[in-house]
Amino acid sequence: MNSKASVGVRLPQEYLDEIDEICKATGKSRSQIMVEAVEVFLKKTPASTVMSTLEEIKHRLEVLERKVAGKSIQR
Repeated sequence: MNSKASVGVRLPQEYLDEIDEICKATGKSRSQIMVEAVEVFLKKTPASTVMSTLEEIKHRLEVLERKVAGKSIQR
């Protein structure tokens, strides 16, 4: 994958909203997320790899939310 091309695509707003949430959670750009999605579709990257990364992020977020909620209660 030495050269890259730009591609325009129209997506339902709900898909774009979900992609943006993934971007916020992972710190990745829309382009990076879209490339990963295409790689999974083309079977270049196992879906399990992407899903395990998202599950790890979800777990970390839940831990942080519990910590923040605990500190809020103690004040």
